Amino acid sequence: MCVKPYTTVVLLLLTNVHIHKPLHKPFWDQELTELWKVMKDRNKLYTKEKKSGSRRVKSLFDDFIAARNVFDKTLRRKETPGFLARY
Repeated sequence: MCVKPYTTVVLLLLTNVHIHKPLHKPFWDQELTELWKVMKDRNKLYTKEKKSGSRRVKSLFDDFIAARNVFDKTLRRKETPGFLARY
């Protein structure tokens, strides 16, 4: 079984393609940064208590889910295309 040379070149070119997400997010502001920090801190508390076997795990998990929901809803609202045009 012989591999054709042009197929190997195409495969090599396709495997070295890097697709990057743009880093600039015009909708990201201070409010999202603070909500992200709150969510991250509550997740850290939850995972720390979960590993130690504490009884507070359920309440910490509920706090984390609530913070995540607030962050997600705010993010979705701000990344819609018409958001920046409204303000």
